[in-house]
Amino acid sequence: PPDTDDPAATLLSGIMKMIGPTMMAMSAGSMVGHLSTRALGSYHLPIPRRATSELAIVGPNVADFVDEWSVDADDVGLWICLHELLHHAVFNIDHVRERIMALLQSFAAGFQQADAGALEQKLGNFEPSGDLEGMQQQMQQIFGDPEMLLGAMRTPAQEAIVPELESLLAVLVGWVDHHLDAIGQHLIGGHEQITEAMRRRRVSAGPQDRFVEKMLGLDLRRDLLERGQSFIAGVVERGGEDQLAKLWANVDHLPTPNEVDAPGLWIARIDLPDLDEPATGIDE
Repeated sequence: PPDTDDPAATLLSGIMKMIGPTMMAMSAGSMVGHLSTRALGSYHLPIPRRATSELAIVGPNVADFVDEWSVDADDVGLWICLHELLHHAVFNIDHVRERIMALLQSFAAGFQQADAGALEQKLGNFEPSGDLEGMQQQMQQIFGDPEMLLGAMRTPAQEAIVPELESLLAVLVGWVDHHLDAIGQHLIGGHEQITEAMRRRRVSAGPQDRFVEKMLGLDLRRDLLERGQSFIAGVVERGGEDQLAKLWANVDHLPTPNEVDAPGLWIARIDLPDLDEPATGIDE
């Protein structure tokens, strides 16, 4: 907190409260613009959309992907359609959509409680002078990294939300990948090549892509995606597809962060008689 007896500290604190949202808005606008050049469909990021029966595929970006990876355009189009439909199927389950939306909204609301003091520390080495160009360069160095800005503004309440949010999305992406592989290998000629290209593209995303993710509390890094894949594989290994079909059955079946790392614990919990309710999720 600023020293209330120091007018300069009070002024700096006020400036930081104004700079934070402004810098966030400027960075977000730039990054969302970048995202529009990379998204292949509605679910480029695995987050819920408003209720609709329509899905979007971004033709120019798909064409760029086809050229970059030298894959068949028709096969890629079918792969993306399956990818979008599988995400849409899960997010159309009310309790799944509502839980993930609640976590995303809580995380976003946390920026309103961000400590201006954290941003003040970023300005600790800022030296005002009569050299406007030099001052601009200093500001660019301080705020030029959007992830640094987000890190400075992230609150303990937001940190508490991240484990559940990341775990649920890792499992969701793992579930989509599992079914996409099961269907695609019989339906799409170049399925393995396209899948490998998509996965490389996903984990090699640049800072601009990562910034958009982290604004929402996401960090779709390789180890997180592998956690989701391992959970799905562990469930199928222990109980087959019938066991996996229970995943989205009701809100009590959503795995906890600890269960994502131990699928046997999840199976044991959901198979308890008092939680063994008729499935209302996706028919497998």
